[in-house]
Amino acid sequence: MVLDPFCGTSTVGHVAVRLGRSYVGVDLSREYLVEHSRERLRGVVHAVQETML
Repeated sequence: MVLDPFCGTSTVGHVAVRLGRSYVGVDLSREYLVEHSRERLRGVVHAVQETML
């Protein structure tokens, strides 16, 4: 399990998924999570589940 509390554009998440690790990313900026992170992870994950609190 990889936890990235400041995920930004999810570079860590991208690498974690490619290495077969589970990944949780958190960021205060909704823009980064919705637009940038989702697009970057979509390239390595078939289905990205959105969970916004």
